[in-house]
Amino acid sequence: MGVTFADNEPEHRYEMFVDGVLAGVEVYHRSADTISLIHTEVFDSFAGQGLAPQLVTHVLGEARDRELWVLPLCPYVAHFIAKHTDDFLDLVPASRREEFHL
Repeated sequence: MGVTFADNEPEHRYEMFVDGVLAGVEVYHRSADTISLIHTEVFDSFAGQGLAPQLVTHVLGEARDRELWVLPLCPYVAHFIAKHTDDFLDLVPASRREEFHL
């Protein structure tokens, strides 16, 4: 199974492809120094394959590479960061962490 990702800026979403087929998206709003992650979705035909964590990990890695703060408005992303604080908590501004139960 080949998983690839693309930042579809006009649609404000990261796209995840499995063997060339769109399998899921991470909808965002990006400003100069912040990316707000709004909605994570893996399409039904790809459910149960562990793809959501791959998508979120990729998006958080992109945020780190672009030196963006992350606002995890999507409950799934907030939960993911809470489970992986050693790897990703530093991406969320300290002043906003309580807002996301982090």
